[in-house]
Amino acid sequence: MKFEPFLIENLRIEDLISDGRGLARHEDRVIMIKNAIPEDVIHAWVYKKQKKYFEAEVKEIISPSSKRTTAQCEHFGICGGCKLQYLNYDTQLQFKQKQVEDAILRIGKLQPKTVLPIQGSEKTFFYRNKLEFSFSSFAWKNDKNAPDEWNALGFHVPNFWDKVVNIEKCYLQNELVNKIRNAIRLYALENGLTFYNPREQKGFLRNLLFRTTEFTHQLMVGLILGDSLPEKQLKLVQFITDRFPEITTFITIINSKKNDSYADLAWEVHKGEGYIYEFLEDKKFRISPLTFFQTNSLQALKLYQTIKSWISKPVEIIYDLYAGCGSIGIFVSDLAKKVVGIEYVPSAVIDAEHNLKINQLHHLEYFAGDMSKILTSEFIQKQGKPDVIITDPPRAGMDEKVVKRLLEIEAETIIYVSCNPSTQARDLQILAEKYVLEAIHPFDMFPHTHHVENLALLKLK
Repeated sequence: MKFEPFLIENLRIEDLISDGRGLARHEDRVIMIKNAIPEDVIHAWVYKKQKKYFEAEVKEIISPSSKRTTAQCEHFGICGGCKLQYLNYDTQLQFKQKQVEDAILRIGKLQPKTVLPIQGSEKTFFYRNKLEFSFSSFAWKNDKNAPDEWNALGFHVPNFWDKVVNIEKCYLQNELVNKIRNAIRLYALENGLTFYNPREQKGFLRNLLFRTTEFTHQLMVGLILGDSLPEKQLKLVQFITDRFPEITTFITIINSKKNDSYADLAWEVHKGEGYIYEFLEDKKFRISPLTFFQTNSLQALKLYQTIKSWISKPVEIIYDLYAGCGSIGIFVSDLAKKVVGIEYVPSAVIDAEHNLKINQLHHLEYFAGDMSKILTSEFIQKQGKPDVIITDPPRAGMDEKVVKRLLEIEAETIIYVSCNPSTQARDLQILAEKYVLEAIHPFDMFPHTHHVENLALLKLK
């Protein structure tokens, strides 16, 4: 039977689910509603039926929640970013704290000895040190009566792979980034440069990357181009670098592939070194266009300081798993006679090795490859048994083979950093065979989104 959309009047929102949508119940139905928050009373337009619930959107707010606030960004609700802007920040933190605690209890079946309150972000806007925008010849029109605007530079609209909303002001990075992005778009329009056509997979301008630093105030601009047109490229680069001398380094990448990934492509440096540098306390880090570095630098510093405090005293050996550019291992290296890092991405290990050199550290070593294949009993015998293991896996969590290997290693302390409480809780449940969950500490790395980072401290039984 074909599903027919319908209206529910005076629906009261009860809670938020993990992806930030509101939850309500109507008769025997569970309803998930976009842009709705607890205590809202709304008319809801139910547009889709899933197996166990219905999906809806707000048709009209009848009685707004006391937790509701006005979104600052003019693009809110269209570009798909910062989806919780309408929720006051204290309530966002409460939601994220509950999200972590629920995952640990419901999925991990664990009760931590200590549950620390979430560390809120000092900056709730302009906090990101990395953003990537897309050029598209198919701009999103907010108003059907608006004049045709076929070229956009901004973010993709959710559920529209080829549509990009043109961003005038983004509240995620500093104002200089907004000025540069808008100047590039205007220059491109005035000089007839083609924006990327995602349907035909061709066009000169494809993506625009910005990386900034919080403590050294440096700026990287990266222009990803769909075609190699040297004369047009150099004129555009010259225009931007002349107009914005604040740019520390400017790079270009030619990507003629059918997908947007460019990690395997070389970059050309037009200004500066092709890198920027950041400090976290007394440790210096080189950041390339491809380096993984925690996106909220102020929060990263607080998170790393917490990890260091949990280690608390000097130890012989620390293992830094899923190490990225080595930032955590380097930050805590003063507490160990030896640090061993393992990272899947070879370019990240190259970054880590450079960071060792610039910090003049000689007691750290990094290895590139599949964690489950490197972290063997032979490897541990050669490198030494760790006193502390720090693991910071991707959203999917650790491979089950790796989790079981940690049980075999029996390090005295495991500190688990996660950007996904659900997969972290799954792994913690397995580790509970030999470990006690001493503490958890959530961190809000991404204000106005549903994402939350969590630290877990485990001690060997």
